[in-house]
Amino acid sequence: MFIQNLLSINIVTIFDASESRGDLTLFLSVEGGTAQLREESAQVEIDFAQLREKSARVEVNLAQLREESAQVKVDFAQLREESARVEVSIAQLREKSARVEVDLAQLREKSAQVKVDFAQLRGESARVEVSIAQLREKSARVKADLAQLREECAQVKIGTAQLREESARVKVSIAQLREKSAQVKVNFAQLREESASVKIRTAQLRIRLAPIPLQTFQSLMFKK
Repeated sequence: MFIQNLLSINIVTIFDASESRGDLTLFLSVEGGTAQLREESAQVEIDFAQLREKSARVEVNLAQLREESAQVKVDFAQLREESARVEVSIAQLREKSARVEVDLAQLREKSAQVKVDFAQLRGESARVEVSIAQLREKSARVKADLAQLREECAQVKIGTAQLREESARVKVSIAQLREKSAQVKVNFAQLREESASVKIRTAQLRIRLAPIPLQTFQSLMFKK
């Protein structure tokens, strides 16, 4: 509106000037410029309306940006707190890393010692394998000897069984001989008794047949 008022004032001024000088050509020229100015004014108003709309959108965006800025500030404060905690954690991690490096150094020393021990164990393992091979040879010989001993033991068992059978038979024979010997002793005792009885009867008969001195009779009785 301001631009339109300004244009109308300019037109009136130009028109008055044209009447005073009576220059129609200048009036027509000014009229053409006025029409162009009106078109430009309309375009300016359109642009100004668009600028207002853009300004409104910009204000909305600014409000959103302010809210986002406030949120960013809050997030930034939280990030500072987290950064402080992270720095503490980093310090702790550095301490742990230092301890880990010390432990790694110790582990390296132990690993070197383990390698030395492992080399020694390999040497001992080679000697043990040689010893095992020798023991296997000895074990094979021992197994052969054991097999031979088992065969001999089986033969001894067979001989022992035969000896036991023979011993049983001998025991039976000895028992039979003992029984026979006892019977012989009994018979021999009976024979002695009978012989003594015969001697006594013979002596009695002699005495009856011919008297003899007592001493002679005694000598005859106990001569044997």
